[in-house]
Amino acid sequence: MDEEKIKKLRINKDLVERVMEMLQDRGIRFKRTYEKDGEIIIDPKDEKKAKKFIKELNEKFK
Repeated sequence: MDEEKIKKLRINKDLVERVMEMLQDRGIRFKRTYEKDGEIIIDPKDEKKAKKFIKELNEKFK
């Protein structure tokens, strides 16, 4: 893997961890979190709550 790809992966991982912390602060728990093909997949217990929160985040950063 080239250095640029590793850098991007590291940034994405940090971002995902921060979003997960924010979700947990809002009381959204996870069944599991796993990595697949270099992507981090989060499986929340309450999917509706999680989707609503992520939608709010997207609106905020447009």
